[in-house]
Amino acid sequence: MVSRHPLLLSFHHWHSAAVQVASALLRECAAAIERVLLDGGPCRVFIPADADCMQQDIARLRTLFYADGDGLDTKVSYWCTTVLRPSAGIPP
Repeated sequence: MVSRHPLLLSFHHWHSAAVQVASALLRECAAAIERVLLDGGPCRVFIPADADCMQQDIARLRTLFYADGDGLDTKVSYWCTTVLRPSAGIPP
């Protein structure tokens, strides 16, 4: 049976809203990184070693939003950064 305690219900709604805001921020950060990577024009040249740096940047971004377990779930952060995976040479 679901508790009808107002404090518990408000915490649930706050947590849900916080997750939605944090995941939206992470998606926008990932989109900004993608734009920087791909909108460099014809002068932008990548070498295979750049993929490792990009993978580390993605991992750091996900770690930032994980926030030592107080932030986004790892599955959510993985989904939010999927836009960067092909750009960084990471298989799906």
